[in-house]
Amino acid sequence: MDDYNTKDKTLQDKAYDLLFDIGQNVCFQHKIHSKPCMRLYEPFKEEEFDAAMQYIVLNPFLKGSTNRLEKEISLIQSLTIEMDSGTREQQKKIIEDIFGTPTVQVWSGNKSIHNHYRFNRPISRVDHQNICDLVIKAFPLVDDSVLRETHKLVRNPGANRYDGSLQEIISVCERIDYEQMAKRLEEHIKLLRPSVMRVYQRIKYEDIAHFDLYASEQECLDGVDKIVSLNKEDGMVEKHRHLNPLKDYVHKAMEDGYLNNRSNEQNHLYAVMANNPIVANLLHDILNFEYNTTGKFMSEEFIDSSFKGTKKNCQDNKEIQQAVIETLLECPNVFDHFQDFKRIMLALKSIGLEYDGVVDQIFQRSSGYNAQQNKKMYNLSKPNQINFGTAYWYAQYANPEMLKSKLSSIASERCKKNKPTVQAEQNVQDGQSAQTGQNYQENQTGQIPQGEQFENFTVNDQGIFMRKINRDKSIEQELIYNKPIRLKNSIEIIDSYDQDEPLRITLELENNTEKIIKASDLCKKNIDKLCDKGIFLFDSNKAAKLCEYFNIAAQKIPRKKMYKVLGWHGQEFIISGLVDNSLILEKSNYLVKEGHLEQAVQVVQHLVEVTRNKTFLPLFLFSLLASASDKLGINAYRFALFCQGQTGNFKTTLSRYSLAIYGEEMFNDFVRFNEGATINGLITKCSLAGDLPILIDNFKPNLKGGESGLIHIISTLVEGRDKIRCNTKGEIKNPVILKSWPIITGETGIESDTSSIARCLELEFEKTYEAIEHLSFAEKNKGTLCYIGYHWINFLKNCNTQQVKELWPAINKKWELRCNQQEIVNSCRVASNCSCLELVLHLAKNCDGLSFLSNYEEDLEQILSGLLKNMGKTTSEAREGFRFLTILRQLLETGRVSLMKKGIISDDKKETLMGIESKVPAIGWIEESEKNPILYLYPEVAIEQVRKVVDLQITRNALLKQLDELGIIIKTEKSKTKVKKIAGKSMRVFALDYQKFKEEIYEQQEKDIIEPQEVQEDFVFDDLKS
Repeated sequence: MDDYNTKDKTLQDKAYDLLFDIGQNVCFQHKIHSKPCMRLYEPFKEEEFDAAMQYIVLNPFLKGSTNRLEKEISLIQSLTIEMDSGTREQQKKIIEDIFGTPTVQVWSGNKSIHNHYRFNRPISRVDHQNICDLVIKAFPLVDDSVLRETHKLVRNPGANRYDGSLQEIISVCERIDYEQMAKRLEEHIKLLRPSVMRVYQRIKYEDIAHFDLYASEQECLDGVDKIVSLNKEDGMVEKHRHLNPLKDYVHKAMEDGYLNNRSNEQNHLYAVMANNPIVANLLHDILNFEYNTTGKFMSEEFIDSSFKGTKKNCQDNKEIQQAVIETLLECPNVFDHFQDFKRIMLALKSIGLEYDGVVDQIFQRSSGYNAQQNKKMYNLSKPNQINFGTAYWYAQYANPEMLKSKLSSIASERCKKNKPTVQAEQNVQDGQSAQTGQNYQENQTGQIPQGEQFENFTVNDQGIFMRKINRDKSIEQELIYNKPIRLKNSIEIIDSYDQDEPLRITLELENNTEKIIKASDLCKKNIDKLCDKGIFLFDSNKAAKLCEYFNIAAQKIPRKKMYKVLGWHGQEFIISGLVDNSLILEKSNYLVKEGHLEQAVQVVQHLVEVTRNKTFLPLFLFSLLASASDKLGINAYRFALFCQGQTGNFKTTLSRYSLAIYGEEMFNDFVRFNEGATINGLITKCSLAGDLPILIDNFKPNLKGGESGLIHIISTLVEGRDKIRCNTKGEIKNPVILKSWPIITGETGIESDTSSIARCLELEFEKTYEAIEHLSFAEKNKGTLCYIGYHWINFLKNCNTQQVKELWPAINKKWELRCNQQEIVNSCRVASNCSCLELVLHLAKNCDGLSFLSNYEEDLEQILSGLLKNMGKTTSEAREGFRFLTILRQLLETGRVSLMKKGIISDDKKETLMGIESKVPAIGWIEESEKNPILYLYPEVAIEQVRKVVDLQITRNALLKQLDELGIIIKTEKSKTKVKKIAGKSMRVFALDYQKFKEEIYEQQEKDIIEPQEVQEDFVFDDLKS
């Protein structure tokens, strides 16, 4: 059982699974519990059966449980076969003739007999699969509804439902020999004729032909051998595929009845082939050739275009019915399988034949003939989905030569009668025989409309017309849609994260309006959805004709490429203003323009002077960094820029200006956090931005879910990938790749998560008195900022960034040394944030027009150094240990918790331990020592009281580690904790320095700044040119 794998099962493997479960008698009743309720047909003593026979007991597990019993499954010793429908005598005869006498035979009380075969020895898994394989060949179980829906639970054979009919054990016999049963099955299989159920499963043209692999008309005509790559669980696998010429498959399909008329509107195989536009182009001509070629009995018999669909040909054509019935009368023993017997009965009933007469004569050919039972069953049967086409299948496989002879004679007579109609249609299509064309023109119901021609379809201002030939040999132009619909172009999406993203079609509707829809929406299955949306309004009976027009017109329209994600695609940077006009971009406000940079540089210089600490400088560099990060190879160091300060200090305004270098409209393109912007919406917008910055405005942590939502967004964007999601089928979708660099604004930053704080570079905004004058100049000339984006991206395309990349180790080491302080948490992350901005400055000052940035190198150094001081305090105060001590001190000051005055508590003073004297919870006590007093703290009690104030998610060990890093833990006896015996119980407590506990934990100290190392900067723009 260890090697029993349930993945990637074929239909036959599923049949093995079902038989195996039934054989173990541990199948389950779906939503209905079964219980043993049987009576013996012939009395026998229960003690005659050993424990191995207890498989008769039903559901040997707890109510509601679906756990199989491992001990019972470990030994395979039984097999259960159930017959459905038919009389009791018929079922017994069929089963016993094939398998032999069952060990136990149970009548279900309704229609089925459950036959339990118990082998005289345990058999191996291989033997069990072998016997199951023989059973499947003897009975076409692959067509059983239970096997087609293996996810459903089934009732244990022999079990009854509550309030159901009683079960009856018909017989109990000896166990059977495995080899004897296998031999009987093999002999029976040799005598079998092909069953229609096996035919349906064996012949699957869409799996054999792989019609989607044809890539040209020449391949369709000559055939082709191809190597294709298939996506398997263990990776991509190359497979060899041989395709015959398309006409071979069409010919075989017509002979076997899968293609049998000219309409094929609802034919599954026809739809599969037509999915490939190259195949669809040739399919019409190949079908016409097969229809008009003599000797092809399946094509000639369906020449009459009044018949539509396989069912209608057999249902209404009396000549074909007569040929099939005459063939069936000459086919003995073809209905020995009960399921075949049942289907041929329904097929004959579907055309209204009475039982007495030819039906009874056909049934007499069956070895299980019983006139009374057969007539009763026939009169009660309802055909449902089975039609006379099923009878045609049986006749073809029972005596194909006889059926072919009878149908060929019928086809020849029809061909003589209908030949003028076919010839007339050919003359109209090819423009031959002007006189004949004129004769048929006189019989038309209307004039041929003028307009664009698509084979049999014409489109003009009145609508869409389809040409068809009536039975009276006249040609009619049928109006299938009363408004013009033209297909303008097809759009191929290049960079969609969804591999199944379909093509899109641009429809040109009336009044020159356009609508872009999925190409799959134009098939008959989905076109009703477009009607529901109000795009189409038409008669549903003409949906197939309209879809046929779309399929033909789609082959003649130009195809364009579409990019959804902006940024780098290979060596090209996709953004509006820099791409070829033949490409289509997802609608966005990113748009760069070509222009002179003098005025744009002045705007940047004015914006730098708006705040006291020149915070627009890192904002501007951050926007340049977003598009250059891929070239510099620092995508792994992505971070968010957090702009914080009081309202009115132009945080959002300056952030908009920094984005405006990629488009003037970006000044108004931003997302307001917590004001209608969902997290999924933000992630989607960031994914489309690609290698460009994006603004998330107005973060307010005091709103519900504010800080937690922002922490999730920051971690998702910085890590560069969204969470794993599944589609409606339960398959894992490709994760969304996030490459944008977010700018976030808010009055206060994140306070409770050190890792998220380190992923952000926090800028403090404080405006100057001259801010209004600087902003007025920038507002008048903000349209020139997009010139910078144009020149910057062109510079990135052509420059060699290798020399700048080599500066990264030195720059990063310098900032790591500056961040190497005890108070700074996650110092490596903070250092890389500063290093990225300095690195992009070294690159940008070599771009034409941006050399002015070299004047701001010292300013950037001062800004980032000041940020480090704030980051040290912010990250330290955000740690759980610091917050724990701060809140605990406040609780002591307000009297919400207390400290016990006595040191060691004896057993007779338990009430002091519980803090009864102070009426508040006691969190510990104080003991005097040689140096400073020691505070012994109950960690569980203290953490519980703190969590009543704030949601502090930290364990006791993690808290101890952080308190030790803060220098407040006293190590006693080579340990950071101490065991005290209190009230007769040993308790582990924290030993804290009480003096440090009372003082402020964190005091801002001015520390010596390590002098930065010299960075090589002596290179010029010409060295960066490729």
